[in-house]
Amino acid sequence: ERFTAALLAAIAAPLPAAIGLPEPSTSDRVGICDDENDKVFTGAWDRIELQDCKRVRIHDATIRHLSVEDSDVTIEHSRVQGGPICIRLKDSELTATGLVVRAPVAFDLESSRLDLAGADVEASQAAFRASESSRALFSACRVVSPYTAGSLHGLRQVTEERPL
Repeated sequence: ERFTAALLAAIAAPLPAAIGLPEPSTSDRVGICDDENDKVFTGAWDRIELQDCKRVRIHDATIRHLSVEDSDVTIEHSRVQGGPICIRLKDSELTATGLVVRAPVAFDLESSRLDLAGADVEASQAAFRASESSRALFSACRVVSPYTAGSLHGLRQVTEERPL
């Protein structure tokens, strides 16, 4: 009986206020990671460039452009918006939770892997395009582009012939 009463009270209670995402970046800061490990980026950035970096973490950030080559990066609660191509990945791995991306081309991929949870992606040309086959795992993601509109869940192969 106590459990049922507690459950009903929790259901009836108002939802907590949503935590807002950072606004689009107007910063001119440039973040560089070249052959480093365990680097952390937070705050507003014009661009972040990662080359041969491992275990990079980006959180609570706004970025206009992110370039990742031969690296692995984790992104949490961040927004990438403003450039014609927001995120370029080459031979890299990206894991993200609570990522918002707005651009003509959101992700430009080359032989890379993505794991996105709770992402919200809107692109006027392509949300995900690849010059070399890449894989994306989606969990409860919203994607809107000329190729895809709606919720994505599961594994998708992105190729030059099959953008999302």
